[in-house]
Amino acid sequence: MKECPKCSALIAASETKCPFCNHLFPRQLHEEKNGVLVEIVSQIPIGLKNKRISQLTIEELIALQKVKKYKASYIWRCVRARGKLALSEYAKQMQYESYWLMMQMRKMKDSKYSDYIIT
Repeated sequence: MKECPKCSALIAASETKCPFCNHLFPRQLHEEKNGVLVEIVSQIPIGLKNKRISQLTIEELIALQKVKKYKASYIWRCVRARGKLALSEYAKQMQYESYWLMMQMRKMKDSKYSDYIIT
């Protein structure tokens, strides 16, 4: 909401003209900024391209998660599918608390995932 300076009416912030007194609000011009346009390329860790998710170590899965190639919840499903030992190792490396590990162990039966090839 914004207040009309002429009649003090409260109107929607998106209005360009006051519907009560026809006051025109000045348009705010945005200054153009010069810069450099760069392409952001996927920062897949070296050596992981064209590998299947199932072939990766826990450290490599963590690396994929950190560069945000895959969501953490997907990585968790991949690790759960490998069993309790892998899940414990993952939790230790990520410094997750024991409660997180307990909750993930409860979800172990629901640990199906698509075995993507990393591109």
